[in-house]
Amino acid sequence: MNRTRQAGQLSHLLSTRLRIQVTIEYHGKRRGIYGGWHVQWTDGPSKDEMAGLVFEYRARFPLVEEDLRLVRGSTETIQPRRHLALVHSAGGSS
Repeated sequence: MNRTRQAGQLSHLLSTRLRIQVTIEYHGKRRGIYGGWHVQWTDGPSKDEMAGLVFEYRARFPLVEEDLRLVRGSTETIQPRRHLALVHSAGGSS
């Protein structure tokens, strides 16, 4: 199976598991732009968490996992959620 097909399958698997849109696309080298595979998502898991998920699937998608750049976006609604999660985990209240 080629890299493009593996990228599409891994993207679908991650999107389904996380219940958010995850895209994996190849970007050629350009000035100021990293050339290679980009895993992109908005909100949801941190870059470390996403790297861990991709690592879990490395046996099924070995060609894609070789060279990935993780690109996480965020929306304005995630900031209050992150704050509430931090306050809750610290045992405080808001």
